[in-house]
Amino acid sequence: MNSSDLLLVKARLKMRTTNEGGRETGFASGLRPNHVFEYHNDGLLRTYIGDIQFEGPGLIMPGEEKEVLVRFLDDDTVRNYLQVGVGIAGLSLIWHIYQGITNSKLRDDNRILGDEIEALQKDNAGLEQLLKKAQE
Repeated sequence: MNSSDLLLVKARLKMRTTNEGGRETGFASGLRPNHVFEYHNDGLLRTYIGDIQFEGPGLIMPGEEKEVLVRFLDDDTVRNYLQVGVGIAGLSLIWHIYQGITNSKLRDDNRILGDEIEALQKDNAGLEQLLKKAQE
């Protein structure tokens, strides 16, 4: 893929705090979340994946703002939401960014479920022994 296949959007990103419904942790340059430009009464209409790039080391943390470059695949449907120069005359475009469940979250959830299953199996074995003794 070359750069002409990409739609580049310079934006000022403000991360919501956890209390505002935002993430609990920051993220590094290169994150590829889902970008939502429009909602419908019955849920999300359509999401677009675009990676977020920024200079410097470290993370953007909840509550922080940073100049970023968002790179979308160049597509007419994304272009319908974005206009060159929006923001220059005091206007701004606001859209929402979502991230799915991460692999580490799935691993943590699986570990917790594994521990719970193990505990239930031990309880079940103990109940089976009690039942066996009661039947003797």
